[in-house]
Amino acid sequence: MDNTELLTTWFEHLKFKARQSGDEFNQVTLAEKSGVAQQYISKILTRKRNLGDKVLTKLCAGMGITKAEFFSGPPKSVGKQAAGMMREEVRVIRPGTTAKELRGSLVNMIIELPEEALREVYIFASGIYDNNRERKSGEKINGAG
Repeated sequence: MDNTELLTTWFEHLKFKARQSGDEFNQVTLAEKSGVAQQYISKILTRKRNLGDKVLTKLCAGMGITKAEFFSGPPKSVGKQAAGMMREEVRVIRPGTTAKELRGSLVNMIIELPEEALREVYIFASGIYDNNRERKSGEKINGAG
């Protein structure tokens, strides 16, 4: 994974964590915290500019991580966190919430996830599907009975 891919992964990870706590983390936020222009950050993330060492140092400071942490990559538990958020979203369905509204809410969460989190979300979604199928048919899934 090159530095730009690592930056993208960290950026998506921090966006997700901020969303979990009700905060916002975007290119503007990173620009304000790092002192690197938002337009320059955008060009790095879209591979129109290279990520040099001086800028990387500033971006790491803006993300609140060390360069050593940057190179080791973000924690791998993002997928589990995402699945937990989705589980909570399903658990606290408000009376009168339509299936379409719930789907929209879950889709919005998925759109903002880093790629490595999607496997965990797929496993979670498969579990919901199996549980609903079992409930509707009255039969056990996977041969259990």
